[in-house]
Amino acid sequence: MQARPARRDDSPLTWRTWPSHRIIVAGLKKLTPGLPILSEEAANIPYAERKHWASYWLVTRSTAPRNSSSVTGEFTVNIALIENGVPVMGVVNAPALEVCYYPRAGGVFV
Repeated sequence: MQARPARRDDSPLTWRTWPSHRIIVAGLKKLTPGLPILSEEAANIPYAERKHWASYWLVTRSTAPRNSSSVTGEFTVNIALIENGVPVMGVVNAPALEVCYYPRAGGVFV
C-alpha cells in the first residue's frame, strides 16, 4: 500500500482513506447541506473559523496499534453530529468486523 506523505503531526494518511472520506463527506453533505464537516482529511480549516460553528459533523478513523491495521484491516470509522460542543448523534462502524454501533433510546444498537 502506498502512503501519502506524512502530515504535520507525522501520522501516515494512506491513499485508501481518501476514497472513503469522499463518500462519507458526499453523503453528509446530501443529508445536511451547508453543515460543516471536520475530519483529519479536512483538518486545514482554521480554528478561527471552526470556533464559531454551532453544529458540525466530526469524522474520524481509528486504527489498531501502529501497523497492525494494515495486517488485520481492523479499524473504525467514527461519525458524530456535534451541537454546541456536545455530541448528539453518532455512529461507529468497524467494516472488517461487519459491526456498526449507533445510539438509540435506552441504549446502543448493534
